[in-house]
Amino acid sequence: MKVASKKYKILLSVLLCCTTVFSQPPEPGPPPPPPGLPIDENIFMLFFMAILFGIYITYKYNSKQKTSV
Repeated sequence: MKVASKKYKILLSVLLCCTTVFSQPPEPGPPPPPPGLPIDENIFMLFFMAILFGIYITYKYNSKQKTSV
């Protein structure tokens, strides 16, 4: 009796797995529209901040080098 119930459970699980594995996925909707933001609006400000940050890091590194000697 237990062997027969195990067979039914295995058969049921295999059938359910097959239907979920081979079922067709839902159709994707249209992609969302892109935001209307310009990419390079403040590119000069970003470049200026990068130059200042580079100068700051170089100055900080050089000051550590002089004080450690």
